[in-house]
Amino acid sequence: MTEIKDEIIFNVNFKKKTAWPITIFIIIWTIGVIVMMATIIWGIIETPPRLMDFLFPLTVMFVLVFWALNIILWNLKGIETIVISDKIEISKTGKLFSSKNSIHFFEYDGIYSKDDDPIPFWQTKYGLNGGRIIIKYLGKEIRVGQDISMKKASKVVDEFKEAIEKLKLKN
Repeated sequence: MTEIKDEIIFNVNFKKKTAWPITIFIIIWTIGVIVMMATIIWGIIETPPRLMDFLFPLTVMFVLVFWALNIILWNLKGIETIVISDKIEISKTGKLFSSKNSIHFFEYDGIYSKDDDPIPFWQTKYGLNGGRIIIKYLGKEIRVGQDISMKKASKVVDEFKEAIEKLKLKN
C-alpha cells in the first residue's frame, strides 16, 4: 500500500450564510452581558473585600461572552471544509474556537446527501438546521453543508465518492 502524504485529493469549502435574526439577537445579548460585567467589575473596585462574592458570576459571564462571540463569528465568517488527503478532514473555521474532525479511511462508512424536508421555517431562519451532506464513520454521523442546495450537496457527494474510489484504485 502506498503512503499518501500531504497530497490533497479532494477539497471543498462551504461558506456559512449569516442567520441575521439570531446574530443580531446574540450581539444585543452579548452587549447586555458585557454591560453587566462592567457593573460587577465596578462593584469589585468600589468594595474590595467582596471580591469572592463577584468572582463566580463574573467568570460565568466571561465564558458566556466568549461562547456568544464564537457564535457571532461563525454566523458572519464561518466556513466548513472537507478535505481528503491521507485521511478525511472536516473543519469549521472563521470562529474563535475552530474545530476539526479527522476520519481515517478504515473508520469511514459512507457518505450521502439528505434533505430534511420537514424542517420548520424558524429553524432555517435562525440557522439551526443540520447539514445536507452526511458522512458516516464508526457508527456516527457528521453533517456538513448547512446552507447549500440539495443539487450542490448531491454533486459534492458524487465527487467525494469518485475521489475515494480513485484513492482505493491507487492503493
